[in-house]
Amino acid sequence: MPLADRINEALKYISLGNAESALVPACIAVDATAEKSYPKIKFVGERYMKFIQENLALITKASFAAITFSGSLRQKWSHPDLKPSADGFYSFEEIVYHMVRCSLIHNGELPDKVHVHTSNKWEVTADGTLWLPNGLPFGLVLAAIAAPVNSNLRINPTSVPQPLKNKAGMWRRNLPSGRDENQT
Repeated sequence: MPLADRINEALKYISLGNAESALVPACIAVDATAEKSYPKIKFVGERYMKFIQENLALITKASFAAITFSGSLRQKWSHPDLKPSADGFYSFEEIVYHMVRCSLIHNGELPDKVHVHTSNKWEVTADGTLWLPNGLPFGLVLAAIAAPVNSNLRINPTSVPQPLKNKAGMWRRNLPSGRDENQT
């Protein structure tokens, strides 16, 4: 399936309010974009996390509803499937790669104690559950769309939910006609 179709699929799920289903095509879009962006990096995890880190500001701005993180975003948390650093923290890109992308692609579901929030909150609750912001798939998709290696990508304008069109603006350069769909 072409990359544009994965992005359109993710946008469709986002518009339906199904953030968890949107994560699968969004993660695949990031995977494909990272491979094109860093062809010399042979390890999938390394290039995936590098792409997330280099696009952290854009991803977090979309994921957390206008809160932008730059540099590093780390979360103190504990999960048996992921080894934390010595201080007990995980980076945002480690969580997205291992707990989201790998779990969805290899196991077909998010791991226990990892869920998608109904809002743009990122939090760990008292029972140790990590809640991902429901804007995460949109942040991942925007990073893939904005990547220079995808400048020739064409996105179906009907796939972009109207509330997102008003905020993002980025899809306009990727419309098949090269124009805003509201132009005549």
